[in-house]
Amino acid sequence: MNKKRTKLAYICPWFSEEFGGPLYNLLNELSKHINVVCMCSRQKYIQYFKRNEKYENKVEVINPNFKIHRFEAIAPRDVVIPFGLLKILDEEKPDIIQSDEYFRFTTIQAAKYARKNKIPLIINSRMRYRSGVARNGFLRLMTLFARNAVKEAKHIVAIGEIAKKEFLRWFPNTENKIEVIPTGLYPNKFKGIGPKQAEKFRIKYGIPLNKKIILDIARIYPVKRIDLLVRAFALVKQKVKDVALVVVGPAIEEEKQRILALVGELGLKVNVDVFFTGPIENKNIGLAYAAADVFANTSETEGICFSFLEAMSFKIPIVAFDVGGNPDVVKNGENGYLVPFGNIKSFANSLIDILADSKLKAKLGSNCREKILGDFNLSTIVKRLVYLML
Repeated sequence: MNKKRTKLAYICPWFSEEFGGPLYNLLNELSKHINVVCMCSRQKYIQYFKRNEKYENKVEVINPNFKIHRFEAIAPRDVVIPFGLLKILDEEKPDIIQSDEYFRFTTIQAAKYARKNKIPLIINSRMRYRSGVARNGFLRLMTLFARNAVKEAKHIVAIGEIAKKEFLRWFPNTENKIEVIPTGLYPNKFKGIGPKQAEKFRIKYGIPLNKKIILDIARIYPVKRIDLLVRAFALVKQKVKDVALVVVGPAIEEEKQRILALVGELGLKVNVDVFFTGPIENKNIGLAYAAADVFANTSETEGICFSFLEAMSFKIPIVAFDVGGNPDVVKNGENGYLVPFGNIKSFANSLIDILADSKLKAKLGSNCREKILGDFNLSTIVKRLVYLML
């Protein structure tokens, strides 16, 4: 007789329709071990506080053991207030619940259901340090609402040591509940993508074949600080002749115009020195990595940046600011460089060092790949999660 499979209700505010991202990969891998129902709002992801249309009101079956069930919600700015979540939980009758972030209204409702039905609750913590009176005031308020949820949670899963530290900042007596389990990546996700595909990428976007590429994959809006990246690149150009900056990702038009103006002010040229490709589908994003020599990120804050992991799987060194969860991924001088936030000169020098020294680049790149095979291997990470659940 077949043993009944455990059913997990994984609750999050949004779940993108584009498959291949970190959450999709995680749940898909989990479904090899247990049944997974992703419960998320019908609201499409909100970028820069602008609301998009809703998903269709239907259950989406990804595979026999993994489906997506969407609930009604209102979403003022980036806060989702659920309606109908408890009804879906009653329909699905999960054996265990895992919910994103203690400060979500979805988690508070999930805790209510778990308590009523006496089933285990796991709360994810992806938080990272960000300053601001408004943000900290909101979190202080939500600690009051979520205190019981955190108290009753069986485990807190933090994506890194920085996230753990941040969680303990708000709930100092929970260390015995916290498990550090990072975001993971299939090491061979981009198997088969190599120099030929990289050449096609360059030709498509008009990037000369002889130029080295500094790559960033990020949405162009203020917190990503693409302006700092452009300024650092201008310094790199003074030392490295044949180099291009390539930025991949969607843009807030106002921010993009500001960046384009800065490119001109610094004596750089769009589609000669700096290339903006716009968004690229997840299934094609490997072409950009295959063409890159170094990956650069100038964001003010990050959790565990999935783009770092993807770049590292291609043996591409990382240069980033020492903020948020970046130290969980990048070890200074081992697989890349971390620079104090805002230090453009040091950032540029780190890029120059890698571009100018092929042996250094190869060493850092090799360590990147080893880190993906070890610390961030999705199959291993999922087994750790399943161990907590079963």
